[in-house]
Amino acid sequence: MDLPGLAHVGDEGNASVIRKCKEALCIVTYDSTETDRQKVSNLLQEVVDQVKELGGSPARMLFVLNRIDEFRKDQNWPDSEREFFKKTVHDIKQKLTKELEEYQEDISALQVIKMSALPALLSIQMKSYNQQQSTQASEKIDDFFKFLIPKEIIEDLPRKVERWEHHERHRVAEKVWEASYAEEFHKYLKQTIDENFPQLVIPQIVDRFKAKAGNAIAEWAVQTTYAFINSSEEDYQKESDNIARIRQDISQFISQKAQELRDPFEKIENALKGFMEESGQSFSEDNNSSDTTSDPRNELEQIVESIIEELRQGDYQERANSLISLYRWRRGVEQAVVKEILTPTVESLDTGKICLYSKVLQEADPDKLNLLEGVIRDLIDLEYPTKNGKKIEARTEQEKKDLRKLNDKLNQLTSALKGLMNEAVKQILDREMRGVVDALKTLLDYYLSLLEEGMGNIAPNLAISFSRSELEIIDSIPEPKFKFEAGFAIIEGTWLEDVEVTELKRTLFFFKRKVKKIKQELRSSDNAQLPKIEDINKDWLWQKNQAEIEIYSQVADWFICQINKFIKKVESSQKEIVDRYQERLDKAYDQAQLSLQKDLSIWNPLHQEAKQLKENIKKAGKVLR
Repeated sequence: MDLPGLAHVGDEGNASVIRKCKEALCIVTYDSTETDRQKVSNLLQEVVDQVKELGGSPARMLFVLNRIDEFRKDQNWPDSEREFFKKTVHDIKQKLTKELEEYQEDISALQVIKMSALPALLSIQMKSYNQQQSTQASEKIDDFFKFLIPKEIIEDLPRKVERWEHHERHRVAEKVWEASYAEEFHKYLKQTIDENFPQLVIPQIVDRFKAKAGNAIAEWAVQTTYAFINSSEEDYQKESDNIARIRQDISQFISQKAQELRDPFEKIENALKGFMEESGQSFSEDNNSSDTTSDPRNELEQIVESIIEELRQGDYQERANSLISLYRWRRGVEQAVVKEILTPTVESLDTGKICLYSKVLQEADPDKLNLLEGVIRDLIDLEYPTKNGKKIEARTEQEKKDLRKLNDKLNQLTSALKGLMNEAVKQILDREMRGVVDALKTLLDYYLSLLEEGMGNIAPNLAISFSRSELEIIDSIPEPKFKFEAGFAIIEGTWLEDVEVTELKRTLFFFKRKVKKIKQELRSSDNAQLPKIEDINKDWLWQKNQAEIEIYSQVADWFICQINKFIKKVESSQKEIVDRYQERLDKAYDQAQLSLQKDLSIWNPLHQEAKQLKENIKKAGKVLR
């Protein structure tokens, strides 16, 4: 699968394909020929982004270091290839572990293999009985991958590829296939499928079966047989009273477990209310402070971490790790907004040279990027890099015009930045929220398991079981927006201008003559204190921090809303199950009144078989999870 090509096409068709791929095994390729450190870093980030894009566990992903044949051009290629492979595998796993903490165990066991896909493909085509295709493949091997052919074979080959006999082509193809690590790739591909397919793919198929038929069959069989067993006059009344007790006990049990599930997120919500009130004051009191210990965002992360630790000690145990996604998105936002957008922008203004070459900016909407670049060039032309932080007194009409233009351009700059940031943050949150959704699904899935176990103890003969896919009601995720402001105040002022005037002055003989004199006349001016570049940057960072608090609030509210909707659906589903049993019991009682006597020797064995059927269907998914 060509992940970057698929992921960066923004239509719904491709987005749908990506969502469906969540249940599939994947091959993630890495270009081994890239040597530039910044590009390698971007490439690693791209790999991580695509893993997040697809969602789910990295365990289902086979990592391939493609174009590894590049190292064969070196004289000491075995050593350089081995060193590169070792370092790259370490870097990939380290990067994934940092970004996907909840999958540490899966990441440590990731399979990473070497591969040269193009020569491997050409080696297959060389064996083709189609002479034209075979010749074309042979020519490409001879032109671009001759270094993969052993010298002793090259010495035996005719100079012209057209003269290579079939057995010679077959011999070359075998050696190229071997040097391309194609056989090793097939070996690990088969191994990956054998090891991961049952655990990662079949459970979804089983759950869909259970949703469509399995649960309904088990419920009908268990409830119907048990209803007939209790269809006599005396047993019917006892069982009706028992159903009333079951309803009450189940309702209390669901309420208890629901509150346990809600508690961690209500703690986050309560903490957020306080932070939302205090954050504006705490950020604005000292925008220049480098102390991050009192940063509300850091305190929020600490709260979430403590909640995760609490869940680890309780029923949810290792499932609590999935909650890391609740605050991990902040790292992506920090990387995109600060390092990838703000820093290059500030550097461009500071140096007077365009430096908009970061990964996020290069992948941004070209129109928005061109707008940002154009505004920065205008600010450079207006000499803002040298004038920033200075007091300006615009006296002439041209100076006033330039000052107003400078103010307009600074406002346009923030507008352009806002557009780019919202686009980048939306992409990041869309990607990161998949992890949050996975975290929620994981918790709700385990919550259902606890409910099924508890309800099974309360009502063992009602076959209460829930379909994960039918209860899934995840709504669209929140889309926060960044708001940025800049510019400066222009105040009208006055100044005294020395003006040379001509006056008539009397002499001793009463004659008048013209005399030049300097007078001061009052003039209007536009005055402004141009903001320093560093102050603008600090103000942008402050506004970004405020936006992050808002995102936390929206995500927490969304999480609690999803949990409440889910709990309501669970309550409705279990009520329907009990109602169906009541109907079956009533029907069995009515039929028993007609036939008076039922042979329990028939219904008791059938009931036991029905319960065994229910257990088998229930275990079908658990064995593979």
